[in-house]
Amino acid sequence: MRKPSPRRARAVRPYPNLATWRAAHGLNTREAAAVLGMSQSRYSRLERGVATAMGPVAKRVMVTTGVPIEILAGVA
Repeated sequence: MRKPSPRRARAVRPYPNLATWRAAHGLNTREAAAVLGMSQSRYSRLERGVATAMGPVAKRVMVTTGVPIEILAGVA
């Protein structure tokens, strides 16, 4: 059975954070980063909350994953 492709379908429901989104789709950090068009290290920093996403990057991640912009921007 094929894994659902996070790139093909928009997020159906919001996920509380990137780790939950990644686990729900059965992705490792390298695969999640590829889906989002960023390096694995950048994705890892976002997932751990060490870095934040702003502007077009935040919008792309939010639309693809359903994770609220407040989480990505580090204000929630």
